Amino acid sequence: PETEYGIQLKNVSVKRVGERRIEGSCHQFSPGVWSHDADQDYVLHFVVEFDRPILRVGSWKDDVVANDIRELSSGPCKYAGLFVEFDPVRNPVVQVRSGISLVSVENAAQNLAAEVTEPFGWDFEAVREATRRAWNGELSKIRIETADPAVRRIFYTALYHTMIAPSLFCDVNGDYRGANGAVRRDTTFTNYTTFSLWDTYRAAHPLLTLIHPEKVGDLINTMLRIHEQQGKLPVWHLMGCETDCMVGNPGIPAMADIVLKGYGGFDKELAYEALGTHLPEKVSEGMELPVCCAEKIEVEGRKAPAIALGIRTSRGNARYVFVPELVH
Repeated sequence: PETEYGIQLKNVSVKRVGERRIEGSCHQFSPGVWSHDADQDYVLHFVVEFDRPILRVGSWKDDVVANDIRELSSGPCKYAGLFVEFDPVRNPVVQVRSGISLVSVENAAQNLAAEVTEPFGWDFEAVREATRRAWNGELSKIRIETADPAVRRIFYTALYHTMIAPSLFCDVNGDYRGANGAVRRDTTFTNYTTFSLWDTYRAAHPLLTLIHPEKVGDLINTMLRIHEQQGKLPVWHLMGCETDCMVGNPGIPAMADIVLKGYGGFDKELAYEALGTHLPEKVSEGMELPVCCAEKIEVEGRKAPAIALGIRTSRGNARYVFVPELVH
């Protein structure tokens, strides 16, 4: 099907491995996403297992369909994939489990084993119950009192939406693909992606620091690694790629909020350095109350970027207004 950003397949490699498994890689490329000058370019590796023997494997590549094959290998194309067939009489229900990685097929297999196969096997109900408990635990971090079930449903649906991103972007062995494309292994923190910072720096990220304090260290360490690898804090990071969507750098207030709240679990000197990289940062036109690095102030006994608000005037120009009460 057509996609919003016109994904192109640079190459696809998928094969059947044994009676109940397929594995492969897909190199996907999306030119000019969102800001029209940033490309998304990544390889997704995957492993898919079935609890029933595969009867036949077929493939499609653009308009060509092939049956009874074991492997598909293709260069640039529009659409491509494998399909599998089972005996519906002997096996009317087929269970599927899958693992993915942005590093390698081997890592995808490790992720699948660690996250699904070893703890649950083929017990679908156990997976569902564990998922229910996990989400209930997260959503229970905020409790509301209301007699109206519709209000309760709306509130917890909205709260759930705040937890969809940022999303994990590393393998169980600590491998991840950095912002510069290089594969790194670091088991000292959990790497994330999907930093929709233009949308989240005002409310969602401050909320995250309050209800998910255990994740704050991992998130800021991810932002610091991104800064190290691409030379600036994330603007709108997706799948390890900087889309540069929107203007300004909303990663600055997100990180400053964490630093000023006194959270630990990261190198504060690196955080100060990352914030200082953006001095002075221009206030973006049309950005409501953008937070920027301006003059330096004392924070915890050392010099650190201060916080200023750029307020748009009636003429549409931004002026800088220092707000000392925001600094604690």
